[in-house]
Amino acid sequence: MDIFCSEGDSNLNTMVPTAGHMIGDSNRTCNPALYSESVVIWASAVQCFIAVPTFVGNFLVMYSVAKIRRLRTVTNYFVFSLAAADFLVALNVPFYDTFYFVGQLACDKTLCLLRYWFANFTQVCSALSLVGVSADRYVAIVHGISYNRIVTFKLASRYITFVWVFVFLYSILPFVGVGDDHDYPYDSNPVVCDLFYVYSTAYILTTSGMVLVMAAINLVLYVLIFHAAWKQLRLVTSGEDASLRLRQEARTACTMAMVLAVCVLGYVPYFVLVALCFVTDDRTLLTLHVKPSVICLYFGKSALNPVIYGWRAKDFRSAFRQVMLKRDVNHLGAK
Repeated sequence: MDIFCSEGDSNLNTMVPTAGHMIGDSNRTCNPALYSESVVIWASAVQCFIAVPTFVGNFLVMYSVAKIRRLRTVTNYFVFSLAAADFLVALNVPFYDTFYFVGQLACDKTLCLLRYWFANFTQVCSALSLVGVSADRYVAIVHGISYNRIVTFKLASRYITFVWVFVFLYSILPFVGVGDDHDYPYDSNPVVCDLFYVYSTAYILTTSGMVLVMAAINLVLYVLIFHAAWKQLRLVTSGEDASLRLRQEARTACTMAMVLAVCVLGYVPYFVLVALCFVTDDRTLLTLHVKPSVICLYFGKSALNPVIYGWRAKDFRSAFRQVMLKRDVNHLGAK
C-alpha cells in the first residue's frame, strides 16, 4: 500500500511507464506507471489478508453495541465510532488495490483523491474517537461520583456527530481545490497515484500534526487516569463498594489503553513517515526499508481492536459468542 512516499521517487526500477493517455489538455500526456508483478502480489495479498478479519471483527463490534442493550454504554458509543472507522479501512482495500492492477486509474485525479480520502478520513476519526474514550475514562476515574451527570449519552452523541461531520468536511477539501496538488497528474513521469503527489505539503503536514496532537492528548489523559486510580486504590479498603467500582473502571481503562497503544503503534509511524517524505530529499531508505513494516502496522491496528475487546471485556466476549452462534441477542441484552 504505497501511502507514504512516491514509488516514482525510489522504486522506478519496479515500474515502467505505459502508453501515454491524453487527459484534459490535448498537449499534456499522462504516463501511468506499471507496478512489477512481485509488488502487486505481495501488497495486495497482505492487505486483503488483513482486511478480512478487520471487516468481520469491527462489524461484530458495531452489531453487538447496536443490538445488545447492556452494551449500550457511553464508553461503547465511542467504541462504536472507532469500530466504524476501522470498518471503513477494510472496505477501502479492494478499491485501493485496484490501482495496482489498473495503472490508468492514476491518471484520474478524482479517483486518486478518493483512494486516499479513506485513509485520511478514517485515521482522523479514529484519533478523535479515542480522545472521546480517554476523556470518558478520565471522568469515570477522577470524578466517579459525578460521572453520570457529566458524561451523558446526549453529550457523547453530539461529540461523535461533530467528529464525523467535521472530519468529513475537512477530508473533502482537496476535492474542491483546497489542499490538493493542482498540477497532478502532470507533475511526475511516470505517474503514480501517491499521497505525496496528489495532496499539497501543507495539507498533509496539517493532517499529520492533527493526529499526532490527538495522540499526545490521549497519552497525557491516560497518565493522569492511572495515576489517579493508583492513588485512590491506596486510600480505599479492599472489598468496599468504592474499591470494586474503581477496579472495574480501571480495568475498562486498561482495555481502552491497549486499544490506544495499538492505534498509536499503527497510525503514528504512518503519519510520521508521511511527514518525513515531505521534508526530506532522500526518500529511498524510508521507502525500501521502513515503509513495508509501517504499512502492516497501519492495517493491523484496525484488525486487532476487536480482538482486544473480546479478550479483555467479558460483555463483548459473551456478545461475540452469542452473535456468531446466532442466539437470541435480545435475550442476551435483557440479562
